[in-house]
Amino acid sequence: MRRMTARFSAALIVLAAGAAPVMADEVWSTPYGPMQWETTLADMAVFNLYGDGVAPSALRLFLPGMALDVSGGRGEYYGFWTSESGERVCPAALTDPMGLTTRDWGSVELRFDRAGFPSSWTARVGVCFDAPGETIRGVTPAGGGK
Repeated sequence: MRRMTARFSAALIVLAAGAAPVMADEVWSTPYGPMQWETTLADMAVFNLYGDGVAPSALRLFLPGMALDVSGGRGEYYGFWTSESGERVCPAALTDPMGLTTRDWGSVELRFDRAGFPSSWTARVGVCFDAPGETIRGVTPAGGGK
């Protein structure tokens, strides 16, 4: 598990750097740089790590059901992440809803600190078919933490 966690961290580090992103409705600070709610696809929220501080990176979290809870009632969401970091870690490729085909992907469990907007969150991520193991914290600048 430690090997897979290191690979996920490497994918994040490759994509993370620099300044704050262009502000949107929801932005969170993470240890790897700012994470922003990039778009909504049907009932799915798509979060993006802004690696260069301005343009979306190719590391995204896909959270089915979250788009239905835009104004509150948020809880825990189970989804997946994809990355185009150049790490070829998974035995099979996955094509995400944004059209990226990659071997860098895994699961994500994301839990908000509170149901109201805004709120910080904690995510657990896994690589490929591994169960989530690494924890990442997303903190809202709007004071929505615990």
